[in-house]
Amino acid sequence: MRRFLPLLLVAGCTASHKGYPSLAPRPIEQQALFEEPERATPAATRDPALDAKVAEVVARLDAAERDFAEALAALRRTGSAPAVGSEAWIAAQLALTRLDAARGPASQALADLDALRLAAAQAATPPDTAALDAARSRAEALEAAQRAAYQAEAARLPAA
Repeated sequence: MRRFLPLLLVAGCTASHKGYPSLAPRPIEQQALFEEPERATPAATRDPALDAKVAEVVARLDAAERDFAEALAALRRTGSAPAVGSEAWIAAQLALTRLDAARGPASQALADLDALRLAAAQAATPPDTAALDAARSRAEALEAAQRAAYQAEAARLPAA
């Protein structure tokens, strides 16, 4: 009997299933039950309050760009590769720290622009965000350039 049991199981699996329904989707299941209503998006309008906030962040971004350029120039004046532990090395490390701190306002401006974008997206009437998007692109590029410049200068200085 044990020899015939596997054969019976296999025979049961290969039997004809003509009386059972198919598992394929039925025609009614392939039809859409309801149409999604078209939603009219309101036209974007100029928002003077948003424009003023963007202009304020852009002004801070301009100042951050100038401060970073000054800190970078100060770091480059310290020399190329001062000996570890020397006065020149300590001055270069301090200048590198100032350069790192000068990166903060650009990152903060980018975060502020992201917050403004989020608030604009959640507004009942969406404002025109062209100026906001342009300022964010500029802030993102500036932050990336500052990060790259900082990393290059940090790699140039010998580690302790």
